[in-house]
Amino acid sequence: MTNRKLREVLLKKLGGTRQALSQRAQKLKEQYAMTTEDATYVIAQKEGIILDKYLDKETIDRVRSLLQDISISHVSLQPSPKVTRVRKESGKEERIIIVCKEFKTTGPVLPKNKILEAKEMAAIYPLLYVLENSIREVIDRIMTS
Repeated sequence: MTNRKLREVLLKKLGGTRQALSQRAQKLKEQYAMTTEDATYVIAQKEGIILDKYLDKETIDRVRSLLQDISISHVSLQPSPKVTRVRKESGKEERIIIVCKEFKTTGPVLPKNKILEAKEMAAIYPLLYVLENSIREVIDRIMTS
């Protein structure tokens, strides 16, 4: 059962109704497979309410673990690189490719350390991809000529 004092403080901070809070908690609950109670505590934590005043250490640890899982699964991925064209003083056009260094995953089966490793690898993959294909293109042009 959700801590009543915490819920009251949260409602006061949000300036909303119990129904609005319940709907928000329900959305979190469905998205991340947690209890309504935990969803309410996650919302409170995200709103800056100090949970130590209202909850025991075990519950706080559980909420912090849920928050960590949520933050890992909400890392965003830019679907495609952004290409910017810039004219240099020499008159040549230069393409600048901006690639997001993060990715998004939800409900991974892998442990957190594997997800973090994937995040690190995702940062370097676009560079390696561009380098590899640039080398192939140079070799192809040389061999063709």
